[in-house]
Amino acid sequence: MGLKYKAWEDELKYDPDKMFLLSGIKYGFDIIDSDADPSQASCNNHPSAQPNSPLYAKATAQINIEIQNGNYIQTHEPPVIISPLGVIPKPDGSVRLIHDCSRPQGLSVNDNVSNKDKHKYNSVDSASKLVHKGYYMAKVDLKSAYRSVPISTKSQLVTVPSWGHFDPNKHLCLSNIKFGADGVTVHWSKTIQYSQRSLEIPLPLIPNSPFCPSTALMLLFKSTPCSIQSVPAFIFRQQSSTKLMTYDIFVSRLSYNPSRYSAAHSFRRGGASFALQCGLPPDLIQTQGDWCSDVYKTYLDPSLSFRQQVATTLGQSIGKVL
Repeated sequence: MGLKYKAWEDELKYDPDKMFLLSGIKYGFDIIDSDADPSQASCNNHPSAQPNSPLYAKATAQINIEIQNGNYIQTHEPPVIISPLGVIPKPDGSVRLIHDCSRPQGLSVNDNVSNKDKHKYNSVDSASKLVHKGYYMAKVDLKSAYRSVPISTKSQLVTVPSWGHFDPNKHLCLSNIKFGADGVTVHWSKTIQYSQRSLEIPLPLIPNSPFCPSTALMLLFKSTPCSIQSVPAFIFRQQSSTKLMTYDIFVSRLSYNPSRYSAAHSFRRGGASFALQCGLPPDLIQTQGDWCSDVYKTYLDPSLSFRQQVATTLGQSIGKVL
């Protein structure tokens, strides 16, 4: 929630910095010099904010929360300075995002500030001198209070973080996967480009089978428990770290010849061909794969035994006619 101008106008009635503060509340505060002319600059995120960081999944969830709360917005103008992000853990299990305004050196946000006065917090001794007999004391902790302080449009263009952003409205997250007595239902698909409908993909439960997809997902989620439902669906533990299962990591775990096979399309082609071999009609294969056109037919690759079965069936039928 932003600062209420009228309330602060009354509160600052006799404050010597009244005009400065009210102008910032109304138009946003400048965090760089008003006459500064910053140059284009960017810097990679700190190791704690890289995809291989154990804090990456939680940081992604926190960024999504900031976007939902309106604290981060997409800019329609090219940013001037892209500063690195850092991530540190908090005692309650969440994370704090650190926007490093000191990098890149020589071109950073801080390098566009001429007045760098240092400020000291009051000590307990200073506070105790204000307390007298009969006084009451109270502690107020405003969570994320700085989020209520607006910054100017010019300053917004130099306070841009960079993130390989995971969007729960576009990408598969924990909340899209539901477990039931008959298996798993996935409520999403990247093939639905404009979110014009919801796709539900059922995965079977195959008891005592090493190929059961429902059991595999259950074991994955148990190995990486997370109460935040907006995090990516596929994260995994590596030693003491939690990592995001990216496409490159997934492909690196496969034993295949990349010169002969495409990892993504080989799975779809293999699944369609196996469904055909199991005797499923082509229209159901098309529905299960969510193909809108007949392009799925190019994926069907009947085995020799399946072709032999077709030939034998035709031969038997011809024999009955003759």
